[in-house]
Amino acid sequence: MTLARISPNYEPDANKIGWLRVIYHGELRWAMPKMRFGSFEMPSKEWIDKYGDSLRVWIVGQTTPDERDEDAYLVWDGFTFIEGKLPDEALSGFPYVRMSFTENWKIITDDTPGSNLLKILHADGSVFLFDRKSGSEKVVLEDSVLKHKQEWTKTGVFLSDAFGNTVSMRDDGVKINEEYVVLQPTLDWILNNAPAFVMGNLSIPAPIMPSVVTLGNQGVSGKKNFVSNR
Repeated sequence: MTLARISPNYEPDANKIGWLRVIYHGELRWAMPKMRFGSFEMPSKEWIDKYGDSLRVWIVGQTTPDERDEDAYLVWDGFTFIEGKLPDEALSGFPYVRMSFTENWKIITDDTPGSNLLKILHADGSVFLFDRKSGSEKVVLEDSVLKHKQEWTKTGVFLSDAFGNTVSMRDDGVKINEEYVVLQPTLDWILNNAPAFVMGNLSIPAPIMPSVVTLGNQGVSGKKNFVSNR
């Protein structure tokens, strides 16, 4: 088994079965793939451009049917990083961090003692984070292109969008754009007035909303767009 460099001059495999162009003992050669059952992982030109200089592929020489030349057929069997070229995400929690990466995506799991994390990253900065570290558990979904974000923590659920709108849901109630909103009195009013809606009659009694609902001792105007709080 020998380490070889992936050819920087990418040539697609015309047969589309995973052959890879490598520099083997100074010679440009084709190597056939060795893959796990149920998987197909073939580096693209973009992947090689991004990571090719940081790694080397393992090459196994195969003999001809009459065993004349062990280098007659080459097989590439995975890769290894060059010393000092391991991605920072993997170095930060070595050896507990596992990482899978494509041209645009990185999937990282971290089982460092005391930590328990899954992170999916896109090249544009979008992230999905599932953190199970004791005391700071959270789930975060953030799209850097659409500019929307969701965050779930032990203290509540928080939403924001590209237009500056925010929603926060905590144990003390719900806020939309930093204003408390009310739901339960409105639901009680609807239930109490349910008989006014007659089968086959789509007319709506007025007023449809109570003029004033209360939150504790604080009066809240029903004219605002209040939606939820108990």
